[in-house]
Amino acid sequence: DSHVTAEAATVLTYVDAYRPEWNESEDTGWLKKWVANAYKSMTDEDFLAQLKTHPLTLSGIPAKRINEDMVDAALASNGKAIKYVPERFISTPERYAIAVDFGQKSLDELPSDMMSEAACLAFVHDQGRFLRYVPVAFRTLDVCLAAVRDDATAIDSVPEALRAEVEAIIATKG
Repeated sequence: DSHVTAEAATVLTYVDAYRPEWNESEDTGWLKKWVANAYKSMTDEDFLAQLKTHPLTLSGIPAKRINEDMVDAALASNGKAIKYVPERFISTPERYAIAVDFGQKSLDELPSDMMSEAACLAFVHDQGRFLRYVPVAFRTLDVCLAAVRDDATAIDSVPEALRAEVEAIIATKG
């Protein structure tokens, strides 16, 4: 039964207005109600087991029931689950980096004490031109290399002290 609940909750996670393949006019409102009812009888341990294999079902778990272990299990399985993590649990530099990586936070939304090299790497890895928005203190060699590898024009935002080294590495290793 818990497997069926996990599968149904997963379907609801991936699509807001689920439509069955067999009959588009079929009313599927019962599915959402069924999952909500099943969730009422689930224990924290049930949710934890479900999140290890169906991490995006975090979206359907009532926020007041979510705990640190559930968040850890969901994020360990799929970083996209950060979308469903209640704000009170995005409380570490690692989780902020995941939020940046999956587009749930922008770099300017990070509290200064949550800023990290990992968040900056996530920010520039596929949008190197945004290196210019990374605080200078976090424009490390790795962050600058990731940015320049993605977009050669990012070299203009590399600190002078690192520019020659970045250029050399890019020239030899790509």
